[in-house]
Amino acid sequence: MSILFMGDPHGDFKPVIKAAQELHPEAVILVGDQQPETPLDRIVLDIPCPVWWILGNHDSDQTVFLKNHFSHWDFNLGNRVVEIAGVRIAGLGGEFRQEVWHPQDGEGKPKWNRRQDYLTRLAPGEGLEGALPENCMQAGLPLRGWTAIFPEDFDILFDQGPADILATHMAPDWHSYGFKEINDLAELLEVKTIVHGHLHRDRKIFLDNGIKVISLDGGAYCLI
Repeated sequence: MSILFMGDPHGDFKPVIKAAQELHPEAVILVGDQQPETPLDRIVLDIPCPVWWILGNHDSDQTVFLKNHFSHWDFNLGNRVVEIAGVRIAGLGGEFRQEVWHPQDGEGKPKWNRRQDYLTRLAPGEGLEGALPENCMQAGLPLRGWTAIFPEDFDILFDQGPADILATHMAPDWHSYGFKEINDLAELLEVKTIVHGHLHRDRKIFLDNGIKVISLDGGAYCLI
């Protein structure tokens, strides 16, 4: 069994297409910041296996980036634990944002625990408009809200656990820009490995709790 994890493409999908065609993995997982300029389902047509993904912080920089994920929404791994190529993969997309929850900001307490509560403070017309994916928990949120991590995400994933691998955009606390909350989630899910992007660092390290961390540079990949 092999799964190819790819770090932040930032609109350039040639490396992942090339790697998938040469290495023949059973699945591909993109760990955020895809920033597709055309619909994602068309981009991945040349990849000869299922392509899963989570959202990164830059996927809400422009409405077009986010909406180009909608055609491939069934393969959104965010807030799901899915068996892929015989491995249970948990996905946590997005980033910690000050308007929702930023553990390193002030007392670190969340302003909003659930998306439904956050929606109550929005004025009419603030939410993303247009056709949205079916059964989408982000429906009604403004653009940046689609890539925000909420405390409820941890509960949603825990209810589906355990898992073998946690795929995140944000890093655990091995780096100064990482978050202990990612460590805690990994422990709750009993995973052995965390794979993340965002930092544009190629590193393999072990946390104090023994969990292996694979940090991927933009356009870099690993096989598991």
